[in-house]
Amino acid sequence: MEKKYHCLEDFSVRFAETDAAGLVHFTNFLRWAENAESDFFRKYGAAMMKKDAAGTLCGFPRVAVNINYRTHARYADLIRVRIRPEFLPEATARSLAWEFRISRVEKDNAETLLAHGTWKTVFAKIDINGNVEAGNALPGDIFHAAKNFFEKN
Repeated sequence: MEKKYHCLEDFSVRFAETDAAGLVHFTNFLRWAENAESDFFRKYGAAMMKKDAAGTLCGFPRVAVNINYRTHARYADLIRVRIRPEFLPEATARSLAWEFRISRVEKDNAETLLAHGTWKTVFAKIDINGNVEAGNALPGDIFHAAKNFFEKN
């Protein structure tokens, strides 16, 4: 069975995302995947960053990233980004693993795979002094967002 992904709305490559050779700079692929992650949470009713009841900032730093580049993208190419949790985490999980696919949409609506990869995030709290406390269980809204995705797909 084919894996289902959350799809970010298609967009065109902006000039500022290209380098002197007219190719998309490699770091933009990760930015696009992060935009899809943010859109995923918004769609499923969760927040990537928020303050807890004590006013401590909570978020999801990346602890591992793997990306495989297949071919280039250029200014004005139409891009499609898909993302999904790799698996449904347990309710007490401390991290969330993602996989993503970035494609160029051709004139006939076919897709050319540009890059694919994975990353792992952990739930962390950052206090007012910048101290990071990682290893807490995922907030309920994050767990339920992933659960809702898998139930619908």
